[in-house]
Amino acid sequence: MQQQFLDGYQTVQALTDEELHWWPVLVLWYSLALVPRGDDPNGWGRAAAEVLDGHTAS
Repeated sequence: MQQQFLDGYQTVQALTDEELHWWPVLVLWYSLALVPRGDDPNGWGRAAAEVLDGHTAS
């Protein structure tokens, strides 16, 4: 899903190589910021872990 968002964004405004380098870091940062303290009924923690797994696998 993040790749689709990035592809759509770039149809309007292309990112520089430096911006593309920071993309996965920013996605992970925002993903972690959305994880609530305590209960996580919407699965934000799981989604953040998936982003981290995808980032470390590449």
